[in-house]
Amino acid sequence: MKVLDLALKDLLRATRSIFALLMMLVTPILLTGLINFAFGGFSNEEEIDITLTRIILVNRDQPVEYAAFNAGSMLEEFLTGEGLNQLLEVRNESDPEAAIQAVDNQEAAAAVILPVNFTAAVTGGETEAQIRLHKDPTLTFGPSLVQDLLQQFFDSFSGSSIVLNTNESLLGQYGLSLSEQNRTRLYLEYADQARARGELIESKQSPGYVLTSLDTSKPQMNEGHSIIAATMAGLMIFFLFYSAASVAESIVKEDEEGTLSRLFTTPTSASTILGGKFLYMFLLMLIQAVILLLSSALIFKISWGTPFSTLLAILATITAGGGFGLFIISFIKSTRQSGVVFGGVLTVSAMLGGLFTTGIPHMPALWDTISLFTPHGWALKIWILTIGGAAPAGILVPFLVCTLFGLVLFIAGTLRFRRRFA
Repeated sequence: MKVLDLALKDLLRATRSIFALLMMLVTPILLTGLINFAFGGFSNEEEIDITLTRIILVNRDQPVEYAAFNAGSMLEEFLTGEGLNQLLEVRNESDPEAAIQAVDNQEAAAAVILPVNFTAAVTGGETEAQIRLHKDPTLTFGPSLVQDLLQQFFDSFSGSSIVLNTNESLLGQYGLSLSEQNRTRLYLEYADQARARGELIESKQSPGYVLTSLDTSKPQMNEGHSIIAATMAGLMIFFLFYSAASVAESIVKEDEEGTLSRLFTTPTSASTILGGKFLYMFLLMLIQAVILLLSSALIFKISWGTPFSTLLAILATITAGGGFGLFIISFIKSTRQSGVVFGGVLTVSAMLGGLFTTGIPHMPALWDTISLFTPHGWALKIWILTIGGAAPAGILVPFLVCTLFGLVLFIAGTLRFRRRFA
């Protein structure tokens, strides 16, 4: 109980220090905010709202005797289908001039006018058909989208003609020919396959591959949010390690001021006194981590991953930071040497651990390897995996390595302090 009392006393004293609160809580958020602002505030990036493109379709196509389908009707079904109804708003019109006038009046982005012989032309007939696309010159996206979709539709029939002519040529070498029914069926099957392939390509899929989609039940972050989350994680780790070193330095400071020696003259054992300091260190880091995680989630909309994975990441970071801070401070003999530790050792080790380069893409693989020689690098690895939505099993190895790193350093630092105050 005495250990807890000592820890709570020091914790209460720490909350009264404005400088300590600024360093522990405000500075990480402020630096992350500045980085976010410098890169255009992409953490607040919103989804792009694409307005429906209004088009007018004038379908003058007439059926032909040898074709069992109407290409104009197929084009209309294609443009008004379920895959495109969130992008296009199609209005039918019978008068070409009225359709053109509507585009000129900016009532629609484009007008598509199909000629009477459209089916005859696309089925490989000798006639040529001129499809007229009248576009609003003041718009870019909408008319371009319509033109690309029309090209995709026409290409499917162009391929059909090539396949059909090739088959007829091969059959002709053996004195065979395609019946009109088979000719139409072959033509339509290829056109359907070509359009289906085009739709798969537009949705960034390939018929030859199976893609596994992300679990939409879990919160997903875009690239900007991921960069800000990684930046915040790196700064949080750095300032947690800084807090641990500050607490360890307070032991040296109290020794210089004589307050520690007076405590040793009381019935309280040295182990209890040091235990109170160490418990204070871990409680302070835990509170700091929780506040930083919650505040950054609110301010920067950061999703820190699943609750249990986040908890493991916090525990591993606190253990590593506490052990590292205690170990390096155990080597200094007076607070005059603290500047070297805070300005040099903490900064250099954080750089080697990759805490300051989280927002830089495509870092050399050698840099990642070097970071794993530091507890900072392993702590950052855990947070990156956690931010990416990794389950607890997915962070088990870095969690164990990071925790072991911290425990070994903590034991080494504790032994040095115990010998010093024995």
